[in-house]
Amino acid sequence: MKTMYYLCIMLFLCSSSLSSSVVIKNYAEEKDASINTDNTAYDDDYLFLGNELNFSGKSEDLIFLGKRLTFDGATKLGLTAVGEHLIINGSTGNGIMTAAVNTIVNGPVRGNNYFAGKSINISEKSTIDGYVFMAGATLTIDGIVNGNVYAAAGQVLLNGTVNGDVKVYGGRITFGDNAHVNGNLIYGSKEKIDESAKSKITGTITHDKKLSCEMNDSAFDKTMRSIGAFFKVVLFIAIALLGLIILLLPSFRYLDNKQTSQQFWNTFVWGIIPLLMYPAIIILCFVMIFSIPLGVILILGLIPLLFFTYIIGATLIGKQLISLFKWNIVKRHYHFLFGGAALCIVSIIPVLNFLCFLFVTACGLGVFVKFIFDKKTSF
Repeated sequence: MKTMYYLCIMLFLCSSSLSSSVVIKNYAEEKDASINTDNTAYDDDYLFLGNELNFSGKSEDLIFLGKRLTFDGATKLGLTAVGEHLIINGSTGNGIMTAAVNTIVNGPVRGNNYFAGKSINISEKSTIDGYVFMAGATLTIDGIVNGNVYAAAGQVLLNGTVNGDVKVYGGRITFGDNAHVNGNLIYGSKEKIDESAKSKITGTITHDKKLSCEMNDSAFDKTMRSIGAFFKVVLFIAIALLGLIILLLPSFRYLDNKQTSQQFWNTFVWGIIPLLMYPAIIILCFVMIFSIPLGVILILGLIPLLFFTYIIGATLIGKQLISLFKWNIVKRHYHFLFGGAALCIVSIIPVLNFLCFLFVTACGLGVFVKFIFDKKTSF
């Protein structure tokens, strides 16, 4: 779970760098002084790093990375939060994305929403105009959802109104007295819903026996695996397309040059040392309080850096493999596709996928480092 949190943090920080400007609030005081209240109206995105935040102001996007968030304000766009306890009473204009132990939504929400955690509750005070994707141990919908609902959990309780289709998988699915579904229901559980629950559904009802839960957490695990596989495919396609476009830039013609095995391994050595030093430098920047802005900049630049180095590394590896097979292919685009396909196959192996990622990134980073420090290397 902590690993997922760290990955989310990196993605959230990277996404914030795409906006025109960001208001960054970083708090590292003692615990007694780490409960912060902010009711200011901002015209920019708001990024909070700290322990606890009570926010009743306004902002474009709100990104929270901490322990507890009480949100009573409003965002013109979305709300993204990672923490332990999230209480969302305010309004959001473009959906919510959360990963927390406990999440409670009381306010009006417009846009699609993604919730993950142990306990997720859309209360009777909340009205959501958009799709809802939920995954956790216990999911409760007491409010109104004007859109489709996709849920997976050990226990699902529906006691509100859903004006859309519902697709839900859980160890136990319960329909309360106030439940009403104006749409179709597809569900998977070890027990079929009773007749009283069927009367609360206006559309068709389908019991998916293949995905029914044998254990409380099995539906959640299957759904998370399916989501993970889907995002892996989408990510691979996106990287392939963007990589081909980026390699059209004249600066990357350097990759068309012939490469010996010795040059390939020299490039890897040039890149592995700064790659291992990068996280240590970030930690050091945050330990030394005055250099925190530099640490934030390094984090914001991490994802773009990894992306470019991965593309270059995949191209170098594809070129090396083509050289081993003695194929007469000299274009960098074909090298990249061949290397990317080989890396995709290796990524199926649980342990080697991470080591392979480090190896490819080090090769790509080595090209940048050699260009900066090695006078013999030029583009």
